[in-house]
This record gives sequence, structure tokens and C-alpha cells, in this order.
Amino acid sequence: MKIRWHALWLLRKGHSLPETAQVVGIHPRTLFRWLSWYREGGIAAIRQHQKGNRRGRPSFLTPEQCDQLRQQAANEGFRTLRQAQGWVEQRFQVRYTLWGIRSLFRRLKICKKTPRPMAVQADPKVQEDWKEKTLEATLKEAGVTRQTLLVWADEMRVGLYGQTRRVWAPRGVKIRQRVQMERKWRYLLLAVQPIEGRLFWCWIENLKAESIAPVLQRWGQEGVGAAVVDRASGHQSAGKQANGIVLIFQPPYSPEVNPAERVFEELRRAIEGQVYDGLEEKVARVEEELHRLASEPERVRRLTSWSWIQKAWAGLPP
Repeated sequence: MKIRWHALWLLRKGHSLPETAQVVGIHPRTLFRWLSWYREGGIAAIRQHQKGNRRGRPSFLTPEQCDQLRQQAANEGFRTLRQAQGWVEQRFQVRYTLWGIRSLFRRLKICKKTPRPMAVQADPKVQEDWKEKTLEATLKEAGVTRQTLLVWADEMRVGLYGQTRRVWAPRGVKIRQRVQMERKWRYLLLAVQPIEGRLFWCWIENLKAESIAPVLQRWGQEGVGAAVVDRASGHQSAGKQANGIVLIFQPPYSPEVNPAERVFEELRRAIEGQVYDGLEEKVARVEEELHRLASEPERVRRLTSWSWIQKAWAGLPP
């Protein structure tokens, strides 16, 4: 439709029919047909003629079978088109070519995605219960209100053992990306306040309680009232040593329910795939990115203020 309106506008401005067809990239006969529609019924006639009136070959799968295919792709995914081809043939006794499966996926809006890792021991039901019920009840039991500065905290290891990152490159060209493999590490202790989009962070030498507890105490003095953390031994021991801040433990093997991990993804996207002169240079690069994020609270909210967090927060007493 956009092309049709553009062509009619050019004709109205005085361009000839061949000039207009060349500008918008269509055959002059097509433009003449559009013009005849317009002369007969105006704008309504142009809208009435939709592209793709001819019906193609009906789908080999029923709507119910298509729903099952989408559900399988959503639950487990298909690593290759050939795997999907075999699944459809085995499940529905329907034989698709590889191009047919590709076209079917396009119609069903199934696209290629990079899955996020999930621990084998993780329990999806426990995670869903945590999001919908347990979190709000646990916060209320701990005395957290909407006046409490509530954060989600976790650690990220930053080292010179680098990771590759995807880049845009010509098709058919193999890209080599230099990666450092030096075992030097620092640990970033990060806390996220999703509702307001605030960040707190500190660098520590290890993940022991002796390193974590002083940071928690300092954050408590700065106004942080409660922190949601995982069940690492360092966190549990630090919770006993830190005064003035309440620790709330999330389900085991569930880093995906911690919004701090979403910030870590942004940090890795910015810093990995490069070669650094030393660990301090990489730490400085992380600091630069953290300050950029901290200066954009709206961006932090978009990344971390998930709907179930907002729901639990709204259910707390004022």
C-alpha cells in the first residue's frame, strides 16, 4: 500500500506514468492498473485490491498440528531444519522438503534464536511459583515495604579468559577473532534496583563471605534495606555477618530469575570479543559501561523491571 500511495502522489505532482513506475520500482502496466482502480472508485478502490488474492497450495498440516509444532519449538526447539523435518514426518506422517520446512517456519513465525542456559537441577515449576506467589509472600514476611530499598544482587567474574562474540561479516568468509586465555580474575558484586533503575556495585577479590559482608554492610548504611540473592555459601555466611540488611534467597539453580544477570549480559556484550593489555584495562572498561548504564535509569528499568517483579512490588504494604 505504501508503494501505491507513493505512486499516486508522484502522478498528482505531475510526473509521467513511465517516470513514476521507474521511481517506485514497478512495471508501467501495474501502475496503469492502479490508476484505473483510482479513477473508478478512488482511495477505497485502491484499498480494496489486496496483494496475494491467489490462494496457494493448502498447508499439509492442520491448524491443530501447526499448534503442536509451535509448542514443540517453544518447549525444546529444533537445532536444525532437518531435525524439524524428521519430527514432523515421525509425528504426523507428512513429508516436507527442507525448503518447505523453512517456509512453514516463516509462516508460523518460528525463527532461529540463541537459547539461554538453564541448570539441569532447575525446577521450572518452583521458579514460576516464586515469581507469582513466593516472592511477594517472602518479602512481606521479611518486613519489606514499598518504602524499603530492595535490590537484587549477584557476582560476575571478569577475567582475561575471553569469549568470542558474533560480528557482521560477508557470507562465506570465515572470521577469526583473537581471544585471550590468561587466568586472571576480578569479581564484580552488582546490585540492581529494578523499580527505579538504580545500580550499586563494588569489586571484590573472591566470593567468600569475608569479601561480601563488608560490601553489604556499606550498602545497608547507604539505605539498602533488603537484597535478593542466590543460595551460594558466601551469601548465606555473609547474611549472618552483615547487619542492617535483610537477605532473601531465591530458588536454587535459578540465575534467570535475578535481574542482575540481565545487566551482566549487557556488560559482556560490551566488553567481550576484544583484547586487553591487562586485567585493569578490562576492569576499567566494565566501569565505563556501568557508569553509562547508571546514567540511564530508564534503560535499566527496561532491562530489569520485569512484570512479575512489578506485581510483587505493587502487592507490598506502603
